[in-house]
Amino acid sequence: MEESKRLETKNALEEAFNIAQIDNEVILEYCRLYEELRRKGLSMGDADLLIAATAKVNQLTLKTMDKSFEKLREHRINIEIAQPTD
Repeated sequence: MEESKRLETKNALEEAFNIAQIDNEVILEYCRLYEELRRKGLSMGDADLLIAATAKVNQLTLKTMDKSFEKLREHRINIEIAQPTD
């Protein structure tokens, strides 16, 4: 994709969605989640943990079709697992 098209797409996304920022509070929550999962012998990808930490810190509902997020429910993260549609 050429740069002008990427910029146009970026701008359209920023106008359509409220983009949550990754700040120090999110990073600290990411670290807490990572350590708690590790203590239980569980793991999760860094990107997924950052998404979960961002949702928790900003008191947002995390909507996903990825059932691996289920393991985070006990960490006071509001998670909605959507069913795929055909």
